[in-house]
Amino acid sequence: MSDRTDMHILLMGNVTPQTVSAVALQLMVATHYREQKEINLVMMGHGGDGDSCAALCDVIEQVQANGLIVKGHVLGYVMSANAIVLQACRPYRYMSRWGHLMIHGPTYSYEGMDYEDIQAMKKHETHNDGNFLELIYKSKMDKATVDAVWQSNKPTWFNAEQALALDLIDYISDTN
Repeated sequence: MSDRTDMHILLMGNVTPQTVSAVALQLMVATHYREQKEINLVMMGHGGDGDSCAALCDVIEQVQANGLIVKGHVLGYVMSANAIVLQACRPYRYMSRWGHLMIHGPTYSYEGMDYEDIQAMKKHETHNDGNFLELIYKSKMDKATVDAVWQSNKPTWFNAEQALALDLIDYISDTN
C-alpha cells in the first residue's frame, strides 16, 4: 500500500465554487482512507467570494471533526477569503517566513459598485459575516482591532511575525 502521509492539495488563486468543489472532494476522499491522517492545504491567492469561503471552511471543520488533520500552509501571500480559509485550519496554520496575510472588511470588494448593488450584496453576505468574524475573533487580535479592520474599507496586511503574534497563524516555516 502506498504511503499517503504527505498528501498536498493546492489552493492557488481565488476561492470560487469550482475551487471549493475540487478541494472539498479531495478532502472528503482523504477522510475515507484510514491511513491518511493529515493533509497539507497549500494556499496562495487573492481572495474569492464569501459563500465559497464559508463552504470551504465548513468542509475543513467537518473533516477535522472526523479525524483528518488539515494543515494550512501560506506560501507567498493569502488575501481576503483565502486568509479566512486559513483560519479554519487552526491549530495547524503555517506561513513562510517571507509570507504575508491580508484581511479586510466586507465592503472592500464593493469598490466601484453603485449603492443598490452594494446593499443587495451586503444583504446576501450578512449571514457569512458572523462566521468569518468568529474565526478571526479566536485569534489574539483584540475585538476593537478586528472590528476596525472589518468596518474599514482598507486592507490590513500582516507579515509572518505579526500574524504569529496576533495568533492568525500557529507556525512560521522557512519554506519559500
